[in-house]
Amino acid sequence: MNMKPENNSLTSRTGRLLRWLLAALCLTGVPAALVFFAVHRFYTVSEDELKLAVKAQLQRAANEAAETVDQEVFWSRLFFEQFSTFEREKTPADSILAWLKSVQSQFPGSFEFIAWSRDGRELAKTFTDRYSTDDWRHVFWYFSALPGFQVGYERHEHDVARVRDILGPQLIHAMMAGQNDPERYSLAWLDSSFERPPITRYFISTIAVVIRYDLEKLRQMTGLTHTLQKFADSSRLHLGIVSVEQQRPQILWKSGEIKGELLDFQTFAKCENESRNFLELPQHYLGYIFLAPGKRIFALAAKKYDSPAIFWRSLLAAACYLTLMLPFLVYTWNTMVAGRPGRARIKTRLAFLFFFACGIPLLAMIVVSHEHNLQMRRTMIAEAHQSATDMILSFDRRFLSFLDNDAVSLDRLLDQWADGIKKSGGVNDKIAIQINQLLASFTVSNYYVVASDSKQVIDRGEVFVLKGNLDSASIDREKSKVKREITTVVESDIITANLVGKKVMSDLNRVEISGPILSKLEIIAESLLQQTMLEMTNTVIGNLGSINHWGFGRLNDLSLMKLLSVNRPGIVDYAVMIFWRPIFSQTRFINKAVPLVNRNPHGYRLIVRNRFSDSYLPEIDNQAADLRKFASRLGARPTEEIEQISFAGEDYIAVGFNGSNVRLFQVMALYPLRNIDRVIDQQQTQLLLFVLFCIILAASLAQILAKSFIEPLHALRSGALAIENREFSHRIRGVGKDEFGEIAGIFNEIMVGFSELEVARIVQDSLFPPPGFAHGNFVTFGKSISMSELGGDYFDFFAIDEQNFAVLAGDVAGHGVGAALIMAMAKAGILSSTHLLDRPAELMMALHRMIMASKGSNQKRVMTFQYLYLDSQNGRGLYSNAGGCSPIMIRATDRSVNEVTLTGPALGAFTRAKYNECPVEFGDGDAIVFYTDGIIEARSPAGGEIGYDGFKKILQASYDTDPQTFYQNIYSAYISHIGGTDAQDDLTLIVTIRHSAESPV
Repeated sequence: MNMKPENNSLTSRTGRLLRWLLAALCLTGVPAALVFFAVHRFYTVSEDELKLAVKAQLQRAANEAAETVDQEVFWSRLFFEQFSTFEREKTPADSILAWLKSVQSQFPGSFEFIAWSRDGRELAKTFTDRYSTDDWRHVFWYFSALPGFQVGYERHEHDVARVRDILGPQLIHAMMAGQNDPERYSLAWLDSSFERPPITRYFISTIAVVIRYDLEKLRQMTGLTHTLQKFADSSRLHLGIVSVEQQRPQILWKSGEIKGELLDFQTFAKCENESRNFLELPQHYLGYIFLAPGKRIFALAAKKYDSPAIFWRSLLAAACYLTLMLPFLVYTWNTMVAGRPGRARIKTRLAFLFFFACGIPLLAMIVVSHEHNLQMRRTMIAEAHQSATDMILSFDRRFLSFLDNDAVSLDRLLDQWADGIKKSGGVNDKIAIQINQLLASFTVSNYYVVASDSKQVIDRGEVFVLKGNLDSASIDREKSKVKREITTVVESDIITANLVGKKVMSDLNRVEISGPILSKLEIIAESLLQQTMLEMTNTVIGNLGSINHWGFGRLNDLSLMKLLSVNRPGIVDYAVMIFWRPIFSQTRFINKAVPLVNRNPHGYRLIVRNRFSDSYLPEIDNQAADLRKFASRLGARPTEEIEQISFAGEDYIAVGFNGSNVRLFQVMALYPLRNIDRVIDQQQTQLLLFVLFCIILAASLAQILAKSFIEPLHALRSGALAIENREFSHRIRGVGKDEFGEIAGIFNEIMVGFSELEVARIVQDSLFPPPGFAHGNFVTFGKSISMSELGGDYFDFFAIDEQNFAVLAGDVAGHGVGAALIMAMAKAGILSSTHLLDRPAELMMALHRMIMASKGSNQKRVMTFQYLYLDSQNGRGLYSNAGGCSPIMIRATDRSVNEVTLTGPALGAFTRAKYNECPVEFGDGDAIVFYTDGIIEARSPAGGEIGYDGFKKILQASYDTDPQTFYQNIYSAYISHIGGTDAQDDLTLIVTIRHSAESPV
């Protein structure tokens, strides 16, 4: 059984297929999967960003909406903030009226207003009632006379009764305070029966406005829906309000049309029952957040890319990559599996391999780095947000430390001041001035110094003297040498301070107060302090040495009480009560602390807003719209929502809240995003530099490797071309000592051999005669075709004299230089044996001895040889054979073919050789053909030899009187037999034909 070649076997093909599959997997499958996951991750991250944005926007919407759930808060805040802006920008009255009318058109029937110029001229009135312009002017004059939200209005006499008739019987100035109080925005309800509408009034530099609100509209959600609609219009969200007061959740309002199948009560019931605040629907994201008891806000946002879209986009990207790699797959299939030679240059292959060797890791690194940078940016933003939150909370708490520091400083200064009292022998005007100067730097609002055993009270640097008992004390105007006007308010505050101070000191000094006086003091305490005397005393003692909110009468400010023992240790002689208005103390702290905080090395910017005056520290320009809008949304606590705003041409992370301790201010911290972007950019730059370095390194290595391959290959190619051009002196140099160097060494050795072969070829070519030869009546044509550069066949024909000529043929065993030398030796022997040319057998013996004499360890070749000596006139001759193929005679008369058989050993084969000769005779037209075994042993594609019989038939069929034509016919039959395959051995044919005497050559 015949075995198939190994490279065609099933095992070999399976191995090649497995290697191709492995290469395809590594170079196309793995990168395609990487492309798929990279694109998938890109779109997934985009969707994650959208989720975070939806959550953040919903939180912002909820924060803004929470301020408008109460309609009173909505209207009070809206107009307070807007009129504050009008006052700051000095907006003309016409623009303000236009704005009011535009708001009226947005909220039909919600409010109506009347407006005046600063001189009381009526500018607009959007309602009709039974009151005249003159009646309403009294309202204008009434509000002009009150302190509040106005600038320099002239006071006029007015009829308060008429004003109460217009606005409401409960017309009290304190009722108007809520409209301008950011802590408790409210409308002024001046009629307890709710028959008259609530009002707000805004008297600023350019216009005075009184606004009345519709009672029915106040019960609706117009402010809430307006805020949410405005927010929805500026975002890509659909917002809505859901009522959960009933068992089945119900949509009360929505900002736009929403397909019914997207949202149903079951979706909201799921959020409510499972306490879910975010749901992912097939095509949308749903946010759900608490607004107020019984009410929730929902936000609906369409996905940019749903899950199937992300999958198919990722698959398309991977398919595009595979399409780009299809030529590579085809090429590797042809070279690795089909066994076809590849046409790609080595340099191209190396570049391709280096691209994958470096490109795939770089691509993976870029994808991972992009994901890392995104995650790092989110983390850094969250950390900056938390740090900013901690900073503003800490700043707010520092106000308490600021107060404690003031308390410690005051305690030390008051002790020093008490030493002055002791030296002065009591309280006097000088002592009063000293304490006034001492407290000036602390921006106190008021203070009182009460003596335990005298009726003197110090107030604002002046000594007041009281008269009467503790329960019926009053200021002795004759003894009190003060410059101030002693008004009822001043006297009331001094009497109350005296009462509180003496009561506390009597309790601490264990001095009893008589029962009737104590009872009267209880009544006074209840009316002034809304506390019992015991509660008041305990509160004061508990707050000794610290600054806290406490007061009496019309005062309920920050206060500090200090008890001084001057004369006797353990006995309290003086009580010092110091009061600060919160706005002053907080402003003092803000002015001192904000510049210090803003010197931080991390780039945080602390900005504080006065909630009443809408002033900022540090000051901001009027273009800081984002910051003002951000401030308008702040609540009691910093939100977890990460919000970014643009301020002063730069993007910041913004955090803020309404101060808890500095509660008259809003505290905001801004962190520049450039700090985060700088870190990310540095990492991206480092990555880019690393990628560039890798690319340059890979390109350099590819160049070096390509050079190490290409240059030796170019050298080898040049050597091959030199062989083709027969430039055998060419040598390969400078290719190193690696495998290519070894090949170059072998090549150079071969070139030495080729040089020798070239010499031998030249020698051999000089041995062969021209193919055509004529002598007398004979014509000869001979030719040798070698299968290598140097063949082993030899032939010759030459004239011996005018009548005789010789034909000889030989075949040296082997090929190459050795064979050529044997031929040259044979020809030299013939030329040197002219005396033996007519004696073939003797000539054979002479040649045999010559070859035997030349044989050695490196030369053991033998040679078959035939020699024919002919008389060209009569056609007779002698023939001798030394192991050659017997020549064949073709008779012209009957085309018969006969071998000229004569045996003899090859030249150089045996030491004792003997050679014979025999006569040969030619008739007219007869031919003799000398040949070598190359034509006899020639095989057809099927493996059949020509053989002697076949060769004889070819001679019969090829006969021609022209020896060259005869030769060509034989050679054509030979070529036809081997079927275009390469010759297996050298081929030599010599045809000699005798022509008649009548037709000589």
